[in-house]
Amino acid sequence: MKFLNPSELNKLVYLDYEGTNFDGYKFKINNSPTIRTSKSNKVMSCTCKLHSIKLVKDKDCRYVTAFNFYAEKKRNINQKPVV
Repeated sequence: MKFLNPSELNKLVYLDYEGTNFDGYKFKINNSPTIRTSKSNKVMSCTCKLHSIKLVKDKDCRYVTAFNFYAEKKRNINQKPVV
């Protein structure tokens, strides 16, 4: 499989599980990392090799960047136009 950049990865994000305090998102690729977010879509952890279940403080991870693109797109779709 070719190396996917964040703009391609954001099309592959899906909600894997929904908990009471957090949600878990995965990607439709083999050996997908899990991104755990709070209910307000703030990234809490990422299980890729770069982070290995630590708090995400840097923005260098392509999976976190892809999720942020996905969350922004989802937020823009859910906003209602002001009339």
